[in-house]
Amino acid sequence: MDKLAEKVKEVDGIGVLCGIAPFVSREVLDKLAEKVKEVDDIGVLGGIAPFVSKEVLDKLMNKLKEVDGME
Repeated sequence: MDKLAEKVKEVDGIGVLCGIAPFVSREVLDKLAEKVKEVDDIGVLGGIAPFVSKEVLDKLMNKLKEVDGME
C-alpha cells in the first residue's frame, strides 16, 4: 500500500485518507496529509489523528482554523 500511496500527487480532502490510514505507514500518511488542500471538518480530522504525527496533525488543525476563521 505504501508504494501505491506514494504515487498520489494531490489529495482533495482529508476524508480520502481515513479509508487508507490503517493500511499505510505513518511516514507515507504524513506525506499524503501534507498534500491535502483543505480541511473542513474536525470530525474527519479526528479519524486520521491516531495515524499521523503530531506535527502533521498540528498543520492540519491550522488549515481547519483558516477555513473556520478560528484563531
